[in-house]
Amino acid sequence: MKKQTQYIKQLFALTKNNLSVAVLSYFLTIKIATYLGSYYFGVYSYIMLLGSVFGILVNFSTNSTSTVLMAKYKSKLKVFHIVFSIRLFFLAILCCCIPFLMLKGTLITIGVIIFSISILNLSYFYELNRKNISYSYIFLMERLFYLGIVAGLLFLKILTLQLILATYFFSIFISICFQYWQNKKAIRTFKFLKLKQLLEYLKGQVSLVIIEYSTFAYGGFSRLIIEGKYGMADLGVYSLGWQITMAATLFQAQVTRVWRLNITNALVNSNLIELKKLVKNYILLSTIPIVGIAGLITFLSAPFVSYLFGNEYASLTQLIPIFSVYFVVINLDTLSTLFWISIGNRLEYLLYKVGTSAIMLIMLFTLPNNAPISQLAMYVVGNHGVSVIILLIVFYFRYIKKIRKLAVV
Repeated sequence: MKKQTQYIKQLFALTKNNLSVAVLSYFLTIKIATYLGSYYFGVYSYIMLLGSVFGILVNFSTNSTSTVLMAKYKSKLKVFHIVFSIRLFFLAILCCCIPFLMLKGTLITIGVIIFSISILNLSYFYELNRKNISYSYIFLMERLFYLGIVAGLLFLKILTLQLILATYFFSIFISICFQYWQNKKAIRTFKFLKLKQLLEYLKGQVSLVIIEYSTFAYGGFSRLIIEGKYGMADLGVYSLGWQITMAATLFQAQVTRVWRLNITNALVNSNLIELKKLVKNYILLSTIPIVGIAGLITFLSAPFVSYLFGNEYASLTQLIPIFSVYFVVINLDTLSTLFWISIGNRLEYLLYKVGTSAIMLIMLFTLPNNAPISQLAMYVVGNHGVSVIILLIVFYFRYIKKIRKLAVV
């Protein structure tokens, strides 16, 4: 009961801060979209998509595996040295690629670099120190700084894509500097890993990075396909609808921080009783509320779109109910990912994730160019939902039942 109270306290504080950010971000994004128009909002979305592609590389799944490394080495500083070395290594590689990125345009190149720098945050280190709430307030202030300036530029009617990127850069720069100041002991003692050690860790992470890219296929590569099939304007409409899933993604990021370390320890130590309690709390405190929110958004989608958007975004009425169902898929996918990453058998998970993502992308590529965007959205959400359910079932029969047998013996 005491642990459940702690989870509720953490989740409430994290959700309160991040829900505030999500709501403000979404309504500001609506204003940006209507101000820029669907075409230029499509360009904005394209910059963020490519930034995410390179951001995954720089992060190299270090957020996901920091708790696993902590369970293995029992040293927060050692984990910090490993994670920071990996991120700096790939950031250096990205800098070497700048001449090639420039072929996409200066603005896109700048956006990719800024997004990659944001990956140098220390959210994982706050998690290891069990200071998730502290980091949530840092993130809240970072976002409020960004949102406040962009809102001011909108009010003055001088907002441009360049100013959006500049504001984003200054907000993350100030935030990261503050995080490094708070954790200056770790920064001062940092030593870059020897190349042989670094390559060993990278080898162990490759499968997870491929898994991340396969997951990114649903919200990332699928939108790049839209740009190729339908153009920037339709990408802008779809991306604006997709923004509603960002609220669920932000919520799940906090959910992951609350449960990840404990679920990892329960699985590593084959503690089935503790795992059962954790899963029960997860469903009670995150899955059930998400189902309720998804139902409410679906019910209110038509008046929501007609009130907030103009005719340029009318097709969102068909997209938002589909994306609200995706809330539940994201929630269950988070639980599935926690299970599979914690157990250590990544090859099977990797092959399955890559296979289902490849099938989904092939389906999208074969869609005729005159097919409605809502059909594409249903393919994305449906494929991801089915794959998550199968992964949870396979995990239960392959690992949970095995742990039960060992416990009986």
